[in-house]
Amino acid sequence: MKFDRLAFIESLRPVTPFRDWRVYSLLVPAAFSAVGFFVFAVLGYSFTEFSMIPAGVRFALVISGGVCLAAGGELGTLTSTVEIYRKQKLDKVVGWDWFALGVSLGTTLSSFVLAFATLLGAKAGWSQLVQIWGAIFLGALSAVDAYGLFLELGYLLADYEQRVEMWFERLEAEEAKPVADDPRVEYAIKQVEKMRQELEESKYPVATLEDFRRIVAGMNGRRSEFVGVPARELVTEICKLGSYRVRADMSNQTFVNWAKELEK
Repeated sequence: MKFDRLAFIESLRPVTPFRDWRVYSLLVPAAFSAVGFFVFAVLGYSFTEFSMIPAGVRFALVISGGVCLAAGGELGTLTSTVEIYRKQKLDKVVGWDWFALGVSLGTTLSSFVLAFATLLGAKAGWSQLVQIWGAIFLGALSAVDAYGLFLELGYLLADYEQRVEMWFERLEAEEAKPVADDPRVEYAIKQVEKMRQELEESKYPVATLEDFRRIVAGMNGRRSEFVGVPARELVTEICKLGSYRVRADMSNQTFVNWAKELEK
């Protein structure tokens, strides 16, 4: 089977990131977070007309926005932590990764504190303070946590782009490499050249001993050129001088016997 080095390099092309489950494990939580930010941005930008929004719509916006932010933040915590650990094993982790991991932990703990304060209500004096300022603090942490998730997704896509660039560089290097640099191709070229030479020689008639003697008799002073030449090569070259070729099945002893004709 013929080896195609360019086809082999082509087979090493990095797989598109959207066939990688890790991309979706980061993309889906990031999308939830983005939707949650969108919902609360609508509430924030419409603050002057907030009272005009029906209570049912406000309720739906707050609940849906909170669910999206919680889903994005906590699902993203799982996937981004796994991704950071993977990068740490590959020595690709940076300072932002550890900061984002700390923010994610702080967001999770803050959400628990705020949830317990809300459930306790007026039964605990500290719960009122947490309910007032905790939502703002949790919202800020959620924003930073989400941007950390966005960056992890960006790093993963950038890693794919880097691998694609490396693949293109290798492909260009292979395409620019001279064909003779590949030993398999070089061997194939030699074989083709050998076959071409054999085909060319097959046009000549097979020499007989009488033909060989006649060629030797007409060599005159050229006999000295073949002194010390091995019998097989000597007979072959002398036959070529007369536009003949030797039999393919000629034995070594026959070559030796014919070569002695040169000494007569």
